[in-house]
Amino acid sequence: MAKAYGGELEKERKQLILEAAEACVTEEGIDGATMKKVAARAKISTGMIAYYFRDKNELMIETLSSGASRFRHRLANEAGPEPGIKRLRNIFELTFGPGKTNRWPFFLEFAAQATRNQDLRAQHLERATTVHSDMARCSVQAVDEGDMASDVDASVVADLLLALYHGLGMVTTVDDELVSRERSMKVLDLAIEMLSRSKDS
Repeated sequence: MAKAYGGELEKERKQLILEAAEACVTEEGIDGATMKKVAARAKISTGMIAYYFRDKNELMIETLSSGASRFRHRLANEAGPEPGIKRLRNIFELTFGPGKTNRWPFFLEFAAQATRNQDLRAQHLERATTVHSDMARCSVQAVDEGDMASDVDASVVADLLLALYHGLGMVTTVDDELVSRERSMKVLDLAIEMLSRSKDS
């Protein structure tokens, strides 16, 4: 593998810091993810972090953005490009399926902090809006293909699925014995089954 110089080396160092920050947030929360701990995990100096980020707030904003971007990239690669029921199931499977890494401790930490930090709130809302748009696109396609009742409002379905997605994320993270990750898929299937029934049936 060729050695990275100049811009590539800068990008690699910055990504190393972001990944270290993400791990610290996941394990110890935003308050516990001090610059010193992030530097130690990345095996660099705190001065190196200061070279790339003005302060902790900027580091946390970019950490959330980077983490969400990587997850979206994974979804794009593994959930399939075509909208519809299959993609909806794949999104939930990639998030809650057996053996999948639980990323909710990371995202839930930011969700809590977003209520008090306007900069983080903007990033959190951007992520939620992206997920909502994806689910709305899948819902429209599912209605068009007859997999959901024609009288359902695809935008409201997206609201429901987003609430289900985030609710399951919180419950399975806090206590996966209440609703296991495996059971999460059954919850989704029930929601889809109910949405497939028309008002007149």
